[in-house]
Amino acid sequence: MSETDLWELVLETRKDLDRWIERGRRAQAAAGRGDWETARAELEARRFLQEQVSARLHRLHAGAAPGGRGLPGGEAARQWLAQLEEHLRQALEADRQLRLALAVRHEALAERAHFLEQARRAVAAYARNAPPSTPVDSAN
Repeated sequence: MSETDLWELVLETRKDLDRWIERGRRAQAAAGRGDWETARAELEARRFLQEQVSARLHRLHAGAAPGGRGLPGGEAARQWLAQLEEHLRQALEADRQLRLALAVRHEALAERAHFLEQARRAVAAYARNAPPSTPVDSAN
């Protein structure tokens, strides 16, 4: 891997990580609005970016691994890779926050479904046991 290839790989990986973080934020916002179709689409696009980043990181790892060809660029390359690692940490934190937000939303929806089911059962029980109604005289 040439030094130019390394920089291109690092920059493209960083751009994809930025897009990955942004897609996660959009998905979280859409889920907060209850726009599940948009949230699903954002998560699908995010999954594609994750595959891209994973493939690039695999290439970087192959070049840096013991017995690998090594990475060109010396200290500058190590600094860029350290920055990329920090960016990955930020992306993972954004991912954790998205999962947490979706889990909270899921829990709230489960509670609402439980409440609605209880209300439905109460109405059904009342309907079975209610006395026959008599027409109300609208003249009164």
